[in-house]
Amino acid sequence: MAQDIALRPVVDPALEDAERALLEKSADGLFPATLPLPEEPGLGGRTKADIWTALGASAVCALLPVTILWALIGVWPGLGAVRWVV
Repeated sequence: MAQDIALRPVVDPALEDAERALLEKSADGLFPATLPLPEEPGLGGRTKADIWTALGASAVCALLPVTILWALIGVWPGLGAVRWVV
């Protein structure tokens, strides 16, 4: 029976109206203070797919400048649109 009661957030009256409206609008993420804290998701909220995507993006971001530099200085002739003459 207690679960059938709709909960409504109690907001500090000292808060500004914009902050109060934001809290009341996002009341779905709130839980009663009498319940224990919800468990944090593993991996900091990331999924395994997120981790592999981040790993791939970091590899590209780390290696792309090196590849472009090699192409520009002529280590890989034909890849660079501009070849520097020293």
